[in-house]
Amino acid sequence: MGKIEIVYILKIIFAEIIFGYLLQSSTAVLMVYIFNNRRIKQNFSLFLRLTIIFAGSMYLFRSLPVNFGVHTIFSLIVLIVIGVLFLKANVFRTTLAALTSTTAILVFELITSLGCIIIFGSENLEELFNVRFNKAVAVIPTNILFFVIVLLVYYYYNTKNPGEKKWKN
Repeated sequence: MGKIEIVYILKIIFAEIIFGYLLQSSTAVLMVYIFNNRRIKQNFSLFLRLTIIFAGSMYLFRSLPVNFGVHTIFSLIVLIVIGVLFLKANVFRTTLAALTSTTAILVFELITSLGCIIIFGSENLEELFNVRFNKAVAVIPTNILFFVIVLLVYYYYNTKNPGEKKWKN
């Protein structure tokens, strides 16, 4: 394996793992925290562990040879189980958080896809996404947008009126 191939693989890992799975997973777990009125700073290590568990499960599910969308259902189930078992969260609120996360990701992916079509043209899009690195880079704006919006919502509820809400630790 040459030096160029190693650099290319490291770029893919960085784009897919850091800006793909970890960023999207941490944002989805943060949604569970928001919907269940939980704070991260009381137990940040738990938040990190849940993010890594969810990211790992997402990676495994997307590696399976299943039809499109099945990995999303598996990921939803894992996110709900994580919220209920590890956070002792309400099943309904956790399910709502998981579904809201999935819907938000879909909307942001549509926005990103529209941007890619405008920039590269629809005829070049399929050819562009046949390259693994390009596909990994294309989801970065989606995940950053998802993360920033959810983080703003978290901080809004965290600073809104501390006496008004009942945060659980």
